[in-house]
Amino acid sequence: YDSTLVNATKKFVHNTTNALLPPGQNFVKLVAGREVPEEQKEAMNKELQVITDTFFHYLNQSNFDLVISEAFMDMAVSTGVMQINEGDDDNPIIFSAVPSDKISFETGPRGEFSAFFRDWHDLRPEHCVELWGEDFKLPERYKDDDQAKLELNEISYYDYKEKTYKYVVVDKATEQLAYYREEESWEWVAFRMSKLPGEDRGRGPVLD
Repeated sequence: YDSTLVNATKKFVHNTTNALLPPGQNFVKLVAGREVPEEQKEAMNKELQVITDTFFHYLNQSNFDLVISEAFMDMAVSTGVMQINEGDDDNPIIFSAVPSDKISFETGPRGEFSAFFRDWHDLRPEHCVELWGEDFKLPERYKDDDQAKLELNEISYYDYKEKTYKYVVVDKATEQLAYYREEESWEWVAFRMSKLPGEDRGRGPVLD
């Protein structure tokens, strides 16, 4: 045994991060597109520069640099999955990398990610409120249990008919709805370097 493969994986993650999303740098710039009339582009580009600067101001104060390296480590093997949540005044954006063995997903008719599934175990009620806010409804079977530890299923999916993203949290045993929302986008970002036909999960250089 030696550390060749371990070091190679770390180097891959380091090089990928620095090439695509270098820490402390504005690696994206918003500019007016081809549909914007030429005489309006200069004024619009000034407005878009303010938006770009604001975006990176908050991104650089978040935990993004740490989390993206974690997600790239998963991508080196299979599929990187990152969740983006709204925070508070002190931490407006909260990123979290979700290990591949903790989440499942489906792909849609064009190979895109169309649903994500995650199980939660031994959650205290106050932790549920912290995760999902005051709209979280404690399932009936836990209401008389002061030491309750919840078993929940978290489901996010795209409704192709209604063209909305739906997010559901249900009690694992009774399927009682505990939380629900609909949005025009979702908090999941998943990526893979390659995959074979018929596979949902990707194949990184560690596998190939």
